[in-house]
Amino acid sequence: MKITITGLNHEVQWKDVPGRRLQTEIEKFLKNSPVELIAEEAYRLPTTVGQRLAYKYDIPWLEVDMHYAERKEHGIDDGKRKQGPRLNDKMESTGKSYCYFCPEIDEVREKHWMARLERNGSVGSVLFICGLLHVNSLKEKWEYLGHIVERWNLHDTDWFRAVYGTYTIMEQDGERWCEVTT
Repeated sequence: MKITITGLNHEVQWKDVPGRRLQTEIEKFLKNSPVELIAEEAYRLPTTVGQRLAYKYDIPWLEVDMHYAERKEHGIDDGKRKQGPRLNDKMESTGKSYCYFCPEIDEVREKHWMARLERNGSVGSVLFICGLLHVNSLKEKWEYLGHIVERWNLHDTDWFRAVYGTYTIMEQDGERWCEVTT
């Protein structure tokens, strides 16, 4: 299977930005790449841009994330995730915020996503949309299983940075987090 994975913040997945930049980018991608399935981490999101385009282009769409009952069954508590504004020594905002990868939550969820995708049947090409924190670990896991995986870095585009800021994945001392500079 060929998987093209893009990581975004979840707000842009359903709201898009003025001028429908995400919709435009995904439509260009769909016209230039044979996509047989659009899969998304979209728990508790309203209808997403990917979902609307899947319907428009008659491409199957799959929500891969765990729902409330599944999260409860696996003991997942999103309240454990470290996130918030970065503060300086004087407890003033630095203009940066962060969100940490939480292994006891995110590893379980990523394995669930992979299993949902595998159970969906054999497809040749998938567009996978998720939070940016998951892109590297999912890419490694899928490549280990023999899939062809490409990153599509929409978060590095000028339009994304202009609206949402600069997203950077940081790793240090065995921890991974996404740092956002606005």
